[in-house]
Amino acid sequence: MNKKSGNYTLADRIKIYRNKFNKLDKKVKIQLIAIVVLMLFIFIAAITALAGKGKNPVSTSDLSVSSISISSSYDSSADKQYEDAYTKALEQYEDVVIQENDVSDKNYFRETLFVGDSNTEGLGAYNHLSLQNVLGSTGMPIQNVISNRCMWFVGYDEPVTMPTAISMLKPRRIIINFGTNNAGGTDPDDFIYYYEKTLDSIEKAYPYSDIIVASILPVCKSRNYPNIKMQDIDELNLALVEMCEKRGIKFLNTAEAFKDPKNGFAKPKYFAKDGLHLTSEGYKALLDYVDSHKYIVPDNRPARGNIPTRREAPYVSSSSCESSSLMSSSIMSSSSMMSSSIISSSSELMSSSILESSSNGESYSSENITSVPDISSSEAISKPESEIAPTPESKPESEITPTPESKPEPEVTTPDSELEPEVTETPESTVTSSSTSDKTSDIQ
Repeated sequence: MNKKSGNYTLADRIKIYRNKFNKLDKKVKIQLIAIVVLMLFIFIAAITALAGKGKNPVSTSDLSVSSISISSSYDSSADKQYEDAYTKALEQYEDVVIQENDVSDKNYFRETLFVGDSNTEGLGAYNHLSLQNVLGSTGMPIQNVISNRCMWFVGYDEPVTMPTAISMLKPRRIIINFGTNNAGGTDPDDFIYYYEKTLDSIEKAYPYSDIIVASILPVCKSRNYPNIKMQDIDELNLALVEMCEKRGIKFLNTAEAFKDPKNGFAKPKYFAKDGLHLTSEGYKALLDYVDSHKYIVPDNRPARGNIPTRREAPYVSSSSCESSSLMSSSIMSSSSMMSSSIISSSSELMSSSILESSSNGESYSSENITSVPDISSSEAISKPESEIAPTPESKPESEITPTPESKPEPEVTTPDSELEPEVTETPESTVTSSSTSDKTSDIQ
């Protein structure tokens, strides 16, 4: 070390600062350590929040199929023993299932709202339909539909639940598709229980829409997440068509467009490498099927008034859209407050002790925009104790009138990470069997 020339090595500087630190009072040492830890936390929180801001929740840049691991507990013989009993069993529900027809209606897609999980979200994310005609959320199981606030609108500073979003968009008809995220182990009775509560919530929010329940899409024989089995999907689909028969609503057998008649699994040409999510070609096949299986009844909606415009979620979410966005904004706000408070109160302390440095803080402000009251989470769902599953978890809130006892959420053995749609080819903004304007315009 050459003190005269000032050429200190890194080890020399560390030794100097350590000696200075050791000479400080114990109380000052504790304060300095707390400051360093807090500033490190603030930095990490800010970087995490800013990294997700402005991204589409299903951006292809966020997909990493190669990082998805196959479950080691998967029984490979299960698929080999699979027989497609679903297609034959569906024949007894001819009055419930929408049959192929040549009905012509150029406004059919303009007046239809697609509601569902990641495979529905991809319709809007990849420009197969206008975002105004799509309410989709990645990784959404049926039991979370009522409680999760994940739908965003221009002019509103907070997200709303799907039932509330439906009441704002006032569509003529709804094609609803949930279940892929429940096919990994949800009991069919529990699945239908939550599905009916979801339908009740939608009907209460906006009773003028015609509801069509779409089948859960099949999965490829070669796929990620092998715990999602075709046997489970077929069983849940048959439970859905029975539910539709009891409720007097229509069932759209979209699985028919994708099942390979040779083995009952999905045709790989329509699905991404993960074997679960549709490609651009798959979305065109889906919309072609909807187009050839129209269901039209008289439009009994009252005057719709002003309809708000849908917008993408401002933050990427790995589990719940609501919790992610609110947590990010909360962290940013608290980080700004903490940093300004810490820096202002301890700037003299830091300059007199260790690094003789100064820091600058920034303040953030957000515009106060109109908020909308959510009508979908004010009351609790309940179910008799005799049907309660052993898992002691609580259920999501909804607007359904509660009964005396409560029922916990069924266990869902879906993948740890959210199912996200993957597109392996360039998205197209139109579909083949209808005109561009029929399938990409706002709901009317």
